Amino acid sequence: MKKRTKVQLPVGIMVGGRIFRVVFKRNLKSEDGVPLYGQTDPTRSVININSDLLYEPQMAWEVLFHEIVHVVSHVWKLELNTGTKEAEHTVGALASALFQILPQLVSPVTDETR
Repeated sequence: MKKRTKVQLPVGIMVGGRIFRVVFKRNLKSEDGVPLYGQTDPTRSVININSDLLYEPQMAWEVLFHEIVHVVSHVWKLELNTGTKEAEHTVGALASALFQILPQLVSPVTDETR
């Protein structure tokens, strides 16, 4: 049986001069009791990630990027945290784009890798 490895997310992210702690949380749910993959609490500067994702690295990172977009929206008052389907779709699209693009800045595409 293959050993599963826990995902290693950063313990905190600095956004707009504030450090937001990244915490895995069991039974993460909305105020209405709906299960969530991630949730941001801007007043406490916390990004919660559902602990069910501890062994799902790609999903955990995607959720973290999604929550970071919510944090950016809160800090810079971009009005993407309205709770509407349209706003959540925009957050999801931005998070997916960043998830794909940012790693390329660490390992950029060069003439040799094309």
